[in-house]
Formats: sequence, structure tokens, C-alpha cells
Amino acid sequence: NPNAPGGTHIFSGWGGDCAGVGTQSTCTLNMNAAKNVTATFSYIGAGSDYSRDYVQKAYVAYYGRPADPEGQSYWALRMDAEGQSLNAIIGAFGYSDEFSRRYGGLTNTQLVTKIFQQALGRDPDVAGLNWYVNELLAGRRTLQTITLDVLNGATTAPDSTVVANKLGVAAYYS
Repeated sequence: NPNAPGGTHIFSGWGGDCAGVGTQSTCTLNMNAAKNVTATFSYIGAGSDYSRDYVQKAYVAYYGRPADPEGQSYWALRMDAEGQSLNAIIGAFGYSDEFSRRYGGLTNTQLVTKIFQQALGRDPDVAGLNWYVNELLAGRRTLQTITLDVLNGATTAPDSTVVANKLGVAAYYS
């Protein structure tokens, strides 16, 4: 179905006896013998690439897992509708059942530590941990914004390598 819910499938090439045609829209064969032809379609999710990438980052950092394709498309469309602002949708991540199951009952220190472990694969340094916990207690930051701060702040190795690898695996999955 070229217009599947939550995304689109686009023609990506021919196989079998039409393999040499590439991505041309038609393949003509002489039916002088039995022939085998396949058409391949690739899934393209809904929403802009920009929003899909940021939604993927949010899933990886906040939930420690790749976005499922339907969820990624849903949130990317919502983000596009809100002017591509992740802030417009990220609040919902903190009120989800998944969040409650994963983080319910943890202290602020444990929550911030968990964010660092999920996003960067390491514990926070003491100064950073204390700063984020104080920001959270003062109401200047939420767990959602801290999550994105940590993820987007990973600009040098080894943190940037860890994030890039996690996002690469997540994109492959989604």
C-alpha cells in the first residue's frame, strides 16, 4: 500500500528478471519463457526528517530504546504541527505509562543518574549531577529537558560516539 497509515512506502527497485532496470517505473519483458519479477518498496515514515530524527533522539535518551515506527511517525507529525518544536511534545513523554513503569519511585538523584546512563552509557560527574538535581528541584528544568540537555550536550568523544552509535542502531531498527 503506497499510503500506509503512519507513513509511506515508495518504490525502490525491481528484482528478478527486471533487476537490470533499476528504479525505472516500468519493466518490459519478452514472455518467451517463465519469468520471475519482484518490486521492492521501502518504508518512509510520516513527518519531516528533522522531526523524525529528534523524536528518535527523545526515545533513545528518555526511554533507552529506539522509537517504534508508528510512535516515531505519530510524534514526528505532532512535532511538525507544532512548528518542529520538540518542547511542544516532550512533556507527554514524562506522563506516559512507560515512564511510570521505568522510573516511578526513583529519587531525583537516581533519575538524573539514570538519564546519563541511558543517554551516554555512564554515570554523571558529581558537579553535573548536583547541578541538574538542583535545577530540577528549583523547577528550572524538567526530566524531559534534562534528558535532551544531556543528549544534545554530547558533542565530544567518547560521549558523542556513544550517542551516534545508539542513534545509528535506533534508526536501523525503526
